[in-house]
Amino acid sequence: MAATLHGYRAQEVIPRLRLGVVPSQARPRIFQDDQGAWSGFEVGLIEALSGVTDLGFEWVWLPGLQDRVDALANDTVDFVLSGFGATTAREEVIDFVLPAYYTTAAALFTPDGAAPEGVKTWEDLKGKRVAALASLYDPQLGQKLGIEEVPVASAEEAEALIGSGQAVGFLADSTNLDLQPTKLKAVADLQPLGPIPLAVAVAQGDAELAQKLSDAMLQLFWNGATSTIQELEKKWFGAGGLPPNEAVAKLVESLKAGQPVDKAGPLFTLFDSGSSSS
Repeated sequence: MAATLHGYRAQEVIPRLRLGVVPSQARPRIFQDDQGAWSGFEVGLIEALSGVTDLGFEWVWLPGLQDRVDALANDTVDFVLSGFGATTAREEVIDFVLPAYYTTAAALFTPDGAAPEGVKTWEDLKGKRVAALASLYDPQLGQKLGIEEVPVASAEEAEALIGSGQAVGFLADSTNLDLQPTKLKAVADLQPLGPIPLAVAVAQGDAELAQKLSDAMLQLFWNGATSTIQELEKKWFGAGGLPPNEAVAKLVESLKAGQPVDKAGPLFTLFDSGSSSS
């Protein structure tokens, strides 16, 4: 099924590219509002990307996360922008457009975003019990932090453990802030750990399209007057309590100052995870 962006009517231009999107409820990255319209950080990013290229986008809904790679390999879509973690394993069969547009990581969530008593840094969590989702990218994160992980299947379960004093917080994906119906929010004083690049993906070998999208993405980081990426970040992630993304800020400052881009940074480095569901 194909769809155009709610509130946006792409001008009929050539070429018109097929954009693969997974219709997931991952607020505020992408979600369907009460009126049935799709909204969120990535929706705004797609709008902005359309505005700085001469490409028309036709949305193609993909059934699930696992279908993103297959859709590119089978020529069902031309590119994908849908919470795609840029990993070395995936790079073996598709190509990622760098810089990545954002990073996801492990964030600490607590009731109303209040820092646990005595916790000012991640190191302060050492020896404490923390609820954690099993789907975090880095399964060794708890061990690295020296915390006692308490596996949970949902935010509701984590909130109950925190409320009963059996955990001080909840480790979960920093780009999925919709933890309703709980009152859990990100602790703003702690920069999310273990950044994983979220990037646009194209079919393997499509260097021309990858370069065009890469050039456009850099314009969204800094166009000489403003940073569209940071505006979208403030609107969608800042409102949820997350601190400004350090990798994004660093790239924007480099472009603003006319300095060489650090291509060893998180937005240009694939994550060596072997495989991932995100």
